[in-house]
Amino acid sequence: MRFGFGLLFLSFTLLISACSSGPSESEFAPKIGDIYTSILHFHPSVYAHKDPEEQRTIGFIISVSMSDPDGFDDITDIYINNKNAGTNWYLLQSSELNSTAECTLEELVVNCSFYSKDRLHDIFLAGYDIVAIDRHGYQSSKSFEFKLPSGEEVDIEEFVYSDEFLGGTGSSAVAGLEVMTIDANDMVFTSDENTLHVEFTSMDERVRDYGLMFYNDASSPEIVGELAFDASLIQNNPIISGDKTSLDIPIDEDSIKIKFFDDKDVSDIYGLHVVLFDQSTPSSQFDVVTEWFNYRGYSEFITLAQ
Repeated sequence: MRFGFGLLFLSFTLLISACSSGPSESEFAPKIGDIYTSILHFHPSVYAHKDPEEQRTIGFIISVSMSDPDGFDDITDIYINNKNAGTNWYLLQSSELNSTAECTLEELVVNCSFYSKDRLHDIFLAGYDIVAIDRHGYQSSKSFEFKLPSGEEVDIEEFVYSDEFLGGTGSSAVAGLEVMTIDANDMVFTSDENTLHVEFTSMDERVRDYGLMFYNDASSPEIVGELAFDASLIQNNPIISGDKTSLDIPIDEDSIKIKFFDDKDVSDIYGLHVVLFDQSTPSSQFDVVTEWFNYRGYSEFITLAQ
């Protein structure tokens, strides 16, 4: 009788053990949070100083929040897989951020800028996964798609193309946001003792905001300052499709509006790109709701005329 009771107890214990599973692998794997993307459309002058294999007119920015039960440092690899073409883009590889993609890490959010070496002037909208792997081999993935302008979801659209794209387009294709040229958009960049004067006319009805990026005259132009889209000077001179946008930027020290980098100043400015943005959508990457642009267009480089 005692033997039978013991066997019954053992059987019950095994049954409990079988029904009570331990932690699943997903509990230890990296956690992939919100994913934001922005399609970049460049005028060829943006990368004219680069090597031929680096010259492209379509690129993208990706911003993704990441965490791991053992801390972010436990993550060794983060990459994007394009299932359409079998292409991978690494944000993090062997625990190192991808410097060639200008990847940055801020408050567990990784931001990178990429382009495809195989598709320089267009990019698929759908068919992407982000994959994250940690030191223990635990892995997680999350699917995503690029948005349409103003944050609309993809329907029948398949790819985005630039002004340099030579393939066929139609209902399955989306044009990148306008890239303005000096002649077609009446771009002007001049200065006098007190101001920098900028004017242009955007013809893309999808454009809602703009910003200015200022560069020096080095053989490989470097950005020296910017006037961001949310600067009061720009907000007070909004962009209207088909109408001339005219901006006078004070350059005296007491009223300078440009944000300069690395101790640069107005004397370092040689030219600029005007960056156009689509209608912004909300982003809460940093627990604070901010504006996110899904499309950007970088104009032809225009030099400063005195």
